[in-house]
Amino acid sequence: MFFGGINGYNSFFPKQITDNALRPEVVLTGFTVFNEDINPGTSAEYTDNIVLTYRDDVFSFEFAALHLTAPEKNRYAYMLEGFDQNWVYTQRRFATYTNLDPGEYTFRVKATNNDGIWNEEGLSVSVLITPPFWQTWWFYAFVSLLVCGFVWAIYRFRVGQIRKEEKLKTEFNKKLAEVQMTALRAQMNPHFLFNCLNSINRFIVRSDAETASNYLTKFSRLIRLILQNSKSQTITLKNELEALRLYIEMEEMRFENRFDYTICVEDGIESEFVEVPPLLFQPYVENAIWHGLMHKTGRGKLTVEITQENGWLKCVIEDNGIGRRKARQLKSKSATRDKSMGMKITTDRMDLYQQQTKVQLIDLTDSNGDGAGTRVVLGFPFAIETRQSLLS
Repeated sequence: MFFGGINGYNSFFPKQITDNALRPEVVLTGFTVFNEDINPGTSAEYTDNIVLTYRDDVFSFEFAALHLTAPEKNRYAYMLEGFDQNWVYTQRRFATYTNLDPGEYTFRVKATNNDGIWNEEGLSVSVLITPPFWQTWWFYAFVSLLVCGFVWAIYRFRVGQIRKEEKLKTEFNKKLAEVQMTALRAQMNPHFLFNCLNSINRFIVRSDAETASNYLTKFSRLIRLILQNSKSQTITLKNELEALRLYIEMEEMRFENRFDYTICVEDGIESEFVEVPPLLFQPYVENAIWHGLMHKTGRGKLTVEITQENGWLKCVIEDNGIGRRKARQLKSKSATRDKSMGMKITTDRMDLYQQQTKVQLIDLTDSNGDGAGTRVVLGFPFAIETRQSLLS
């Protein structure tokens, strides 16, 4: 096509018309928080990093792309990475966001010209929304340390309190046990020694010097053992049986050999290392002699048998005396006193040691149903002293 004019002519070739290949540049023209303009930097157009607080929960981006004749025909696509899942296509030139969680986001926007050519590079703006102080890592660390310190303080306080209570309880029980043991020894020893002194006096009155001397020798040995054993709450079974044998021999001399006795210890029991409370068996043996064998017509017999069974020490004390029923019929004055002073004290001592003591009294009878003696079965858990501690 040719057109004439004042200065000549103009030519136009329609085949030479091509699409607009110019990719429109996108710029940030404004940024608002709660609809108030904010200039994060020197110029909103050149800002690529925006920092907000958690209180700035409503903000908008304003953007534009170049178009020489009809800018309203430009189309836009934007996306806030970290929040939007896909691009948002629109012809408006702003994007608004509300109630975003604290964190880091990237706002991207691109535009197209009237021929549909997109500027894929577009515009990119980083947005940082700072959290409140109670959501920061240092606050979490501080609270964690504070909670751990508080829990540790409570734990240490409670452990110290428990240890203090246990220490006071242990000291109290120890002092109480010592006081009670002292009182029990004060009751038992005079009761145990009273009859021995009477026997010595009787031998002296009868002018039986040899027997009195022999008896006094055994008595002195027994006194030494009692004084030595009374210093400890437990002694070895060997020492306990030695004191028991001396006592029985003294009683046998006093009753002019009217009964025989045997003391048997089961093989396998190391009496040097088994620990028992002092004067544990003596009250039951004394009860058998005084209330069973003393009133028997004919020769009496007393046996003491020590065995072990499943960690328990078992002692069987048996006599062939008149039996408990006939002893009660005789209304023996010493029987009542001995029971209250001897066997009761022994029971109280075992309770003091907090041991699960088993005491069983069995009345023996003959073929006619008459009393033929008494059997006492005494059992309790026993401790074994180590050889090293004994040697030291």
